[in-house]
Amino acid sequence: MLLRLAADERFAMITESVNGEDDGDRYTLNREGVWRLYQTARDGEKRQLITALPLIMSRRFVDDRGGVRFELAWLTDEGEVKRQVVTAETLNDAGKLFRVIPDNAITSTTSKACVEYLSHLRRRNREWLVETTQRVMTALGWDVEGTATFTAGHGRPHVVHDTRNTGKWLKAYRQQGTLQGWVDTVHAVADRVPVQVVLSASLAAPLLRVLGADNFAIDHHGSSSTGKTGTGRGGMSAWAEPVPTTVPWSDTETSMNHKLAMLRGLPILLDDTQLTVKDPKKLEQVVYGLTQGKSKGRSTGDGREMQDVVDYEAVALITGETSVLSLTKMPGISGRVVPLSGAAFADKAQAQAFTKGCCANFGHAGPAFVEHLQDQDAVELRARWDDLRKVLSDQVEGEIPGRRADSVAVLQLANHLGHEIGLLPLLDQEVWVALTAGGTATATGADDRPREALGMVLDWAVMNRARFYERGQASGEGLSPQGGWLGRWEAEPASNAKFKTPYVGFNREKLAETLERLGYQPDLILNVWAERGWLLMSSKSGIQHRAVVGDSNTNVVAVTEVGDLFTRVDEGAVTTPGSNVVSIAEKRWAQEQGQGLSNADGQSGDTDDVV
Repeated sequence: MLLRLAADERFAMITESVNGEDDGDRYTLNREGVWRLYQTARDGEKRQLITALPLIMSRRFVDDRGGVRFELAWLTDEGEVKRQVVTAETLNDAGKLFRVIPDNAITSTTSKACVEYLSHLRRRNREWLVETTQRVMTALGWDVEGTATFTAGHGRPHVVHDTRNTGKWLKAYRQQGTLQGWVDTVHAVADRVPVQVVLSASLAAPLLRVLGADNFAIDHHGSSSTGKTGTGRGGMSAWAEPVPTTVPWSDTETSMNHKLAMLRGLPILLDDTQLTVKDPKKLEQVVYGLTQGKSKGRSTGDGREMQDVVDYEAVALITGETSVLSLTKMPGISGRVVPLSGAAFADKAQAQAFTKGCCANFGHAGPAFVEHLQDQDAVELRARWDDLRKVLSDQVEGEIPGRRADSVAVLQLANHLGHEIGLLPLLDQEVWVALTAGGTATATGADDRPREALGMVLDWAVMNRARFYERGQASGEGLSPQGGWLGRWEAEPASNAKFKTPYVGFNREKLAETLERLGYQPDLILNVWAERGWLLMSSKSGIQHRAVVGDSNTNVVAVTEVGDLFTRVDEGAVTTPGSNVVSIAEKRWAQEQGQGLSNADGQSGDTDDVV
């Protein structure tokens, strides 16, 4: 007996009997639920309510990975039809089944009987279920293999099962407004390089499979209120509604991995690395997983989701005040992260107009780009990519920029292809070379933010040399500099000192204020300095060294051995002043004295502003 949903979304044959085995149980449905009718030797036929709502098996699916699923449907007390797709394994597991169906339709005490009931339905309706089987996708983007089919959203063109329970995020992959409205919005900011790079990165995602390129990330970092989030959402608007597809770093690592596992050639926006300050390990794991292209396997045990490890293809649009590369030392990441800095928009009005345009016109540009991509010869595209990355790698120096050339060449090719069909303005070659080197316009140390921070702090210390206490210097009331001591300058440790290494010691509070003002996260930066062995620590309990500063014995952050970190080019000649930070600082001090950058009393004229 066939039980299924009629065209009007009501249960057909709601009061009909569903026969089991010839000499076994029978089942009847009514508005109260599913009844099991069975025989007993003593009392004859009896009945048991095994579901509190009428429940049937309504459809069979085969997904793009060969998995089989079944749709269960039930009628609520209000007359609404609800549906839930479950795996074949869940249908046979009483412990999982009652957790899958909400509305208390199934309980733990009746779930075993419900498993038997659904088994009868499946067996009796096998021919119809097979004939009406639908093929569904377990992810957005390309099919599991090849580039013949690209699913940009639910029903476009294939049904997408939310196997990872991503909810509103997946539903946001839809269309609104017009393609022309999006194009007009994008071309209104044609001169804003960071915006155009992020837009190119968004369109680059489906190119990964065509080219055989690895996943990578755009690391758009800088001070707050510079339009990073708005730019990232602009990138997402090529494919989806921007706001619901914004994934904050406060999201759980599991949730982030679930969303990544739903992508096969689309971007993902991971917003605000500031939210990982207290959990940098999560950032490392997510970014490392991205560069490897594998989601983490995890089972919820409720049967609704496929929690196995799957490969995915994505370009991550990462935003934050601090560069990802300053928050992690995990090997293998730097070559797959493209640092991007600089203010996205000229002013607030431009930023608001861009955001408004992207939020009104979304979901069109990405599919248009894919359609153009499918018209291209894959061999020719790979040849174009090879040419671009060779040119880029030849124009930069260093192992990491050389590896980064592969990713930047994907960006450049996406920009070219987008320009061919009028989606994007064409960016100059200088932009791509600079990105390969490690910055938007020039390579300024963005590849290693802790190193960059130390260089800037050292320059600050040199400019304020007179406010650092030195051994043997007079101290006491009235002898401290205005604003107090900034720390201790230990160029020549005493012969009886426990630690005989020269160092520049900073008052931790003053150092933290300076790092924050310069756009760094103090705790994260100091932790990296300590891990790299740049700090002298007389206590294992913290990043500190005990030192005399003025007339007090206090803790300082003591920067000491830094290897050849600050080999510099001065007046065309490479000079390596030494591995200790004091020798480097002393050389810079001598240079500044010779250039007359200090006041007559030895203090910098900008001291108050700097501190």
